[in-house]
Amino acid sequence: MALKVGLALGGGASRGLAHLGVIQALTEAKIPIDIVTGASVGGVIGAIYAAHPDIDRAIKNVAAFLESDDYNQTRLDFIKESEQQNKGYFAQIKRWVTTGYFFAISTTRSSFISRATFDSNLSHLIPKIQIEECPIPLGLVATNLLTGQMTEFTAGDLMASVLASAAIPGVFPSITINGLEYVDGSWVEPLPVKLARKIGADFVIAVDVAPKMGTEEEDLADLTGWDVQLRAAEASRLKLKNHCLLEADFSIKVDLMDIHWADFSRLDECVKRGRAAGFKAIEAIEQQLRTKRFKRFFGLG
Repeated sequence: MALKVGLALGGGASRGLAHLGVIQALTEAKIPIDIVTGASVGGVIGAIYAAHPDIDRAIKNVAAFLESDDYNQTRLDFIKESEQQNKGYFAQIKRWVTTGYFFAISTTRSSFISRATFDSNLSHLIPKIQIEECPIPLGLVATNLLTGQMTEFTAGDLMASVLASAAIPGVFPSITINGLEYVDGSWVEPLPVKLARKIGADFVIAVDVAPKMGTEEEDLADLTGWDVQLRAAEASRLKLKNHCLLEADFSIKVDLMDIHWADFSRLDECVKRGRAAGFKAIEAIEQQLRTKRFKRFFGLG
């Protein structure tokens, strides 16, 4: 019996565009992708591919969408420009707080970007089908806003599940499904490796597109209490993600930390780096797959 290969895709906002390049490399090398799971932007890319397993078509569709008039990037551009003026994620947050802009938005609305814009943007990429209709079995994770627990979506409305998995707290609105509120799944399960196994994967490849802290150059002596809280939260999520990576059979890391998380204008570069990282890993993946097949054939695990 052939091994079922699962692909677990992590979060990272615009850096998650590199998942497209990784998938492209794996498919060109004829590494099977039998199951896909994703959190946050990994859930978006995973859903696009699982719903229509043609990676070249997926890349073209994403490129066309990002260049279209329908793509509403005004607020994301504001975030990106903030960092260009003040390098570093924490410096950018500090600028928002200092100008009062961030608090003005967060105290009058539930999110930086409206549900209507969120829905409209993703509707160009995600078909209106049920998860179980995807040609490739798909699993998505989201965070239950009431309990703080992870919820797995392996059936049900594809669009609603993708929105829930990708709803970055404060940036995108929480998503209601069956009366429950959900936000970005990467806050509790940055890389859904266990879900891939639960669906049936024998060998899981995890893809991490944000392998480090947001910045390592900031002068820690100048951090405010707010800055410290943000950095500590980031450290906690990094630790959680590394724990998830230990559960995978193989991991592909694509370092895109020099690309702003809200800069979706660098699709080509993200895909190129993801593709390069994917091809670099092919030989090792093939070797590990051969070893696992050998062990299974002889009943060694």
